[in-house]
Amino acid sequence: MRSVKEGFKKEGEIARKLGGRKTAASGSRLCQNDLIVGHFSLEVKTSKGGVSITPSLIDRVTKRALREGKVPAIVISVSGHDWIAFRLSDLSYDGERFIIE
Repeated sequence: MRSVKEGFKKEGEIARKLGGRKTAASGSRLCQNDLIVGHFSLEVKTSKGGVSITPSLIDRVTKRALREGKVPAIVISVSGHDWIAFRLSDLSYDGERFIIE
């Protein structure tokens, strides 16, 4: 498990890479997800050993994003690799690429 300081650092790194911004008080239970990037609201989960994606996490991320009028997504950072998970209902495929609707 990474420290809170390392988590904040990773949020800033991802925000810069994607051209987004960190949200104020994102760690607060009743507040927003960690990052806003265009029309996405992203929650960043990071750990050296692994990350648990639970139904309650998915529900919380989704509710926060939809409340903001954003598309929910989760950034998963494990072992030096960063992944983004979206709901399939927010994606379509045109034969060559995925499109976020």
